[in-house]
Amino acid sequence: MYQQIPSNPFANYGSIVCGEEFVGRQKEIRKLQQRVLTSACTSITGSPRIGKSSLAHQALIYPKESLLEKKFIALWLYLPDFKDHHELFRGLVSEALIALEEAGVRETEAAFIRVGQDLLNKNLSWLDLQNGVRRFFQRLKQAKWATIAIIDEFDHARNIFQDGNGFEALRQLNYEPRWRISIVTISRRSLLEITSYGQIKDSIFPGIFEEVCIQGFNQSELLELVNKLREISFYLEKSSVDFLWTKAGGHPFLSCALLRHITSSHLDGQELSLEQVFQDAASEFFVYYKHLVNILSETDALDKLLQILFGPVTTATINDAMYFKRYGLIKTIPNENNHAAFSLHFENYLQTVEREKEYWPLWRETERGLRILITRKMKEKYKANDWVSKLEKEISDSNRLAILSGVFDSCRSKQQCEQDNLGDQASKNLLDFADPGDLFKIMKVDWDLFRPILHREPTAWEEAFSILSKVRIPMSQHRDQSVEIYDRQKAEGYCREICSLLREQISLQ
Repeated sequence: MYQQIPSNPFANYGSIVCGEEFVGRQKEIRKLQQRVLTSACTSITGSPRIGKSSLAHQALIYPKESLLEKKFIALWLYLPDFKDHHELFRGLVSEALIALEEAGVRETEAAFIRVGQDLLNKNLSWLDLQNGVRRFFQRLKQAKWATIAIIDEFDHARNIFQDGNGFEALRQLNYEPRWRISIVTISRRSLLEITSYGQIKDSIFPGIFEEVCIQGFNQSELLELVNKLREISFYLEKSSVDFLWTKAGGHPFLSCALLRHITSSHLDGQELSLEQVFQDAASEFFVYYKHLVNILSETDALDKLLQILFGPVTTATINDAMYFKRYGLIKTIPNENNHAAFSLHFENYLQTVEREKEYWPLWRETERGLRILITRKMKEKYKANDWVSKLEKEISDSNRLAILSGVFDSCRSKQQCEQDNLGDQASKNLLDFADPGDLFKIMKVDWDLFRPILHREPTAWEEAFSILSKVRIPMSQHRDQSVEIYDRQKAEGYCREICSLLREQISLQ
């Protein structure tokens, strides 16, 4: 006999959710509803897939009946559907007519419906269309109807409002009391970033909006999400919830992606292996990370984020840190003057981006050059890619062992941590996890290989690498204020000297 298999509560993750499927955000819902019920404008912003559209649906579309009782109609417009501001304004009228029809308002009872229909049937110039749309919403206002225009994917305004007219026309729809409508925009970027793009300068459009910035779930909201598994009599242990928090950091989309795989494994009758389940879901995490990094790369935001997380801080400011915290990309580490990414897994991914980005060229060129030099010389000597194990076997005398004590073990530990979090995306180069002091110790055990390039004896380089290590640690934790200016200047001088010597012998390109 056919046995019905329980459905996966997270099967449709990534879609807009509302009603019983919606989790948390009660404070944001109240704020959003209070704003629109007074015809004020609100921008919902946040990183991709953080739940912006779901919030707008839950607050303004799902309670349709209660809004209609107050004579509010909510219009949902997807901005990429429109090629310019002409089409958007016609779309506002078209959606309003549909909403009024669904609300039971008949043409015979409301002259403003005929005004809207006539407007859509004419091919008007932009000026006449704009005036006609204002008159239409003025008639609605006179009939005690209030309008909420929710515009999703408002980032697209950078493309279709390049002359700035669309921004000003929307602003006028809210600014003038006679036809005032409440506008809600949904975007990844702030309105200031959107209106500053391209040739648009000094737009006052963002000034009429209050921003509601969406972050990831807190731990209680994440637990509420996990409790949806009770629908199929499936319960996660605390250790599994902690694992979910470490990997996804409360991000709704990533959490649901992982929960879908966890639930599928359970429904298939498999024994739960969190690490295996995560490997199944990892590709979805990496696709999301790449998309997010691409958005940050459009400006200097990615550089500043990497500086704040990994140092050295050269251009990032406290305001930048507050911005990333507001958008839920970083969080403050309790009892420390430091920050971390929203999840440990995302932070490890950014470390791989940081190694490729080389946002502080002089420092990164120095470290990268030393790693290339060591790798080349050791491969030449041992005639093998696996030169580390051969070196460890060869150095049997106590003095040389003492120099390298713990260096490779520490690097392997860091590498394993990255491997656990990023899998195939982790660096395979052990030296990527060595700091300047570690690199110097590796060279010291076989200085004859490096003397022709660095010229001086190890004792002459002791101070240089001591300063580099001293400066590198606090700067990597973005605490550059704890580094004396004199030490920093000396470190930069040593970097320049090392880079000069290395360029003579090896190509750093």
